[in-house]
Amino acid sequence: MTSGTADLVVGDWLARRAGRLRAVDVDFIDLEAARLPDHGMAAWPAEGAQPSAVHDLAPWLTDADGFVVVLPGSTHGVPRPVRNALDWCTSAWAGKPVALVRHGHAAHDALAAHEVRSAFRDREASVVGAVNVCGPQAECAEHRLADQDISADRLLGDVVAGARRTVAASVL
Repeated sequence: MTSGTADLVVGDWLARRAGRLRAVDVDFIDLEAARLPDHGMAAWPAEGAQPSAVHDLAPWLTDADGFVVVLPGSTHGVPRPVRNALDWCTSAWAGKPVALVRHGHAAHDALAAHEVRSAFRDREASVVGAVNVCGPQAECAEHRLADQDISADRLLGDVVAGARRTVAASVL
C-alpha cells in the first residue's frame, strides 16, 4: 500500500517480493489513487452512508491480514492519504500487523516516524517494524532496491508471521 505516486516503484517492488512468499496473497493498493476524502471535511452522502471511495476501499482493508505501508521519506507527520485511510477505516487496522517502509533520500525525521507509529497504534494496529529503502547519496530507483532485499524480506516475514498469529488467535 503506497501513499503517493512517487512510492509506486517501491510498493511494486515490495509486492513482488511478498508474492514470492509461499501461501501469501498480495494486493497492492495505492492510497493516493483511492482518493479518500479528508475525514473531518468530507460531505457525507444522504442518510449517513459512506462516501463511495471509502465504500470501495474498506472491504479490501478489512479483509487483509496485514499491511506494508510505503511512506515518502520526506514526510512530516502522517501523509494525508494514510491519515484518511486510518480515519475512515479505523476498525480495519485493529489487531493487524503493519510494517512501515520509508521511501526516499531525505534525512530520517524521528518525530515524523513517531507520529506515524502512534497513528497506527491508535487504531490498535501492531507495528512490527520499519525500514528505509533508499540511501541519502542517490536517487531512488528500482535497481538500488535490489541491494535491500534482505531487509525487505525480513520485514515481510515479520508481517506474515504477525498475520498468521492474528488469524490463528481469531479461530480459537
